[in-house]
Amino acid sequence: MKSFVSVVVLQLIEEELFSLDSALPEVLPESIYARFEHGTSITVRQLLSHTSGIPEWLVPKVYMDIGNNPERMRTTEQYFEIAGSRRTEFPPGESWSYSNTNYNLLGEVIERATGREWREEIENRILEPLNLSGTVLPRPGTTTIPGRYARGYHKLPLKRGALDLTEMDPSMAGAAGGAALVTTLADLGTFFSALYSGELFEDSRTLDSALEFVAASGFPGFDGYGLGIMHMQFEGDIELVGHMGGTAGYMCLAGYLPEHNAEFSAFISSGSDNPSPVFLSTLQVAVEALTR
Repeated sequence: MKSFVSVVVLQLIEEELFSLDSALPEVLPESIYARFEHGTSITVRQLLSHTSGIPEWLVPKVYMDIGNNPERMRTTEQYFEIAGSRRTEFPPGESWSYSNTNYNLLGEVIERATGREWREEIENRILEPLNLSGTVLPRPGTTTIPGRYARGYHKLPLKRGALDLTEMDPSMAGAAGGAALVTTLADLGTFFSALYSGELFEDSRTLDSALEFVAASGFPGFDGYGLGIMHMQFEGDIELVGHMGGTAGYMCLAGYLPEHNAEFSAFISSGSDNPSPVFLSTLQVAVEALTR
């Protein structure tokens, strides 16, 4: 989801509604940015790149509540209240730390700039132009999935076995992702191919900005984060530009292989296991097939 949100924000910047260096007071009401230390100096660029220092709202207590109450509807107000009560990770721009709060804030930025829901902007600007017919952004309160789909399972501490968390309310994480994006591997491949080629932007410099990576980490191979885009370098000189994402019941890795001019996407139907060994093995097999 974060890459989709990032594309819309960058398109709005191309339309000169604001800039990458716009501070939060220029794009959000005081009732939102005042919740966070340094809220007046944090920029749109820092939200996109996870360099804002804004704390994460997905703390262990919330994590457990989501698993135990998958159909509960949640609001951005709740996310911001939790994040705003926590200590700032670091001064804006001085380090990197993945925080879902950044993208919940970007959802608000989109809505304030356009006067329309962030889901509607993604649908109009990305899903329809790319004909991503297998992708939907269900509204809060919708826990059913159209057509055939893989069920998702998750292990929680102190719980026996894995829970079936397929029917998760889309408000679980809002614009930060989670259950808000229902898609297919083919659609993800099409999206990242279009993104990397610059097809989704009017100006080539926009893509250049998105691909300016800062040092990052979190799983094997992941070494840089741009504007809603991860840079990954795996064994065998395999470079992947895209994103890894997870939610209750699912983990996915999707992106573009620049050296091979190819799309890649894979998922596992478990949100609690480490997916890196599976994804790396799958990626290596795919690259071997491409180089034969």
